[in-house]
Amino acid sequence: MMAAMQAMMPLKGLGPAHALAGTFSDQNLHHGMMVTISMPAVLRMHARRIPERMKMMAEAFPLRTGQTPADAVADMNKRGFNGAKLLQSAKDLIAKHGKA
Repeated sequence: MMAAMQAMMPLKGLGPAHALAGTFSDQNLHHGMMVTISMPAVLRMHARRIPERMKMMAEAFPLRTGQTPADAVADMNKRGFNGAKLLQSAKDLIAKHGKA
């Protein structure tokens, strides 16, 4: 049942980032963090498959010259979560709220 639901997520507008995050749901990692971590890869895939939509997204983002939306999200991830900080944040969330 869970696999069927996750397979439908991209078709319901939740997208591949949510599907990838769902893949890690049994590892006690926070879903939102996993969505954010997977987002640059998803945006890079979209840049190849739907470049016109990604161009519209790039125009809406406050990007540096030559920066893509995927680069911007990856930069935010680096500033907000380094490996040790991400792991500690995940552990803190699990401790506070139980299984993610």
